[in-house]
Amino acid sequence: MNQPLFPNETIYSAKEYTAHYAVYLHTLSNQELAAAFNQKVGIRYYNLAIQGFMNALIHEMEQRDLDLSAIKTVHGMSWAKHIHITGNTVWTLPTPIHLN
Repeated sequence: MNQPLFPNETIYSAKEYTAHYAVYLHTLSNQELAAAFNQKVGIRYYNLAIQGFMNALIHEMEQRDLDLSAIKTVHGMSWAKHIHITGNTVWTLPTPIHLN
């Protein structure tokens, strides 16, 4: 039986969202993880849910020991470009992906 991603209760912090998203993201393939990352490229608003999602996504990528040098800087993670994952390496794509 499929369980819902979120319980029927109020979530009050990004940390709680991170915990829920971590379980979900762990089940994804590397390409599905890249697609999840690409959905957040270029967003101009943030809320607790998005912050929790991004934190969980970064954590999952680090847990998989992916080479994040293409998107990780001394200031944090760059969400400026779409990515593709080949093997254990994250690559940035030169132009945005347009999803129909």
